[in-house]
Amino acid sequence: PQGELYAFVVGAGLARSTETESDLTPLNAGFGDSYITSLATDPNDPNRLVAATNEGKILITKDQGRTWSTFGDTSS
Repeated sequence: PQGELYAFVVGAGLARSTETESDLTPLNAGFGDSYITSLATDPNDPNRLVAATNEGKILITKDQGRTWSTFGDTSS
């Protein structure tokens, strides 16, 4: 989404900031020993993010990073 910054902080998880905020807002700290190495936003859906982890997993979220599922997982 335009005007938003996402950051992954090792030990703290994923956080987001907008143009109007000066602080990072924590979104999800449930990554355990994994961390995000790449992150992309869907240009057609600002709520959808796709991430790659250090373990080679591809994760998808439909709520701007609050909850995640593994790519190809049909249970959610």
